[in-house]
Amino acid sequence: MSLLLIPAALFAQSAPPPEEAEKSAEQQQQQPEWEQDAPPVDPEIIEGRERPGYTDPLPEPVEQENEGAVRAPPPQAFPTDQVPVPDRWRLVESLGLVKENLLDPYNQNTYKGDRPINPDKVPWLPITGDDWFFVANLISDTVYEPRTFPIPVGIQTTEDPDRLDVFGNDFSTVLSQTFIAGVALLKGSTAYKPPSVEYRVTLAYNVNYVDVPERRVLFVEPSLESDRLDDFLGVQEAFVDYHFTEFDTDRFDFISIRAGIQPFQSDFRGFLFNDQQLGVRLFGSRDNNRVQFNLGAFWRLEK
Repeated sequence: MSLLLIPAALFAQSAPPPEEAEKSAEQQQQQPEWEQDAPPVDPEIIEGRERPGYTDPLPEPVEQENEGAVRAPPPQAFPTDQVPVPDRWRLVESLGLVKENLLDPYNQNTYKGDRPINPDKVPWLPITGDDWFFVANLISDTVYEPRTFPIPVGIQTTEDPDRLDVFGNDFSTVLSQTFIAGVALLKGSTAYKPPSVEYRVTLAYNVNYVDVPERRVLFVEPSLESDRLDDFLGVQEAFVDYHFTEFDTDRFDFISIRAGIQPFQSDFRGFLFNDQQLGVRLFGSRDNNRVQFNLGAFWRLEK
């Protein structure tokens, strides 16, 4: 009888009190859901990951029967050494990063050769293609020169009758204003490669004023005044430059001919010739710019 009571007593002692049982139930309820019950295992493969050595079955082939359809050209029909891209200025403009401003010289501007000319906007201009550029420039040069040097009194007459000495007043003033305006129309690339065709005209207009204290310095006639206002218009450039593109090389060696009033400078044994005269030039380079040639004929004109 005593043997039967011992297990019953042990069983009664091992049972927890009701307060502890309630606490354990509350703790289980307070645990997160992911700790209470583990989610079921998904046998599918996560998107973007593959099991090594396993290939998904391919779908059934799609067969199209289009009678009279034109087959697409093979890949060999397209050039692989070059890929055409849009104009770089139009790419920047489409992104909204750079906009054209006629008054700001630091922005892109069609009138200073940053962007090609749109042939649709100038139908009166005989150009085709999107590789024509227009360049316009204006330069203002102002010179004011106050100077002092001995000026002799005129023999026949003088500006001031009281000047009886050999030298008169020594102060004189020179003012010169020059406006240089040039326009150019060229066809080609704006970097590395020389233009294929170039038309350029540059004019210079000068106004000068000189005031000296004595007569017969500016004019021989003693009856004329001792000051002078003069102006003139000169042609600095007016030429056509044609580029023989068939003789170009991969290193941009070129041969060009230029005819018209053009700047030319050369060194003749230390004597530098620099002038703008009417002439014809044939110039260019060969052998990766190792050989340069320049052949010209000029007429000495008084412009």
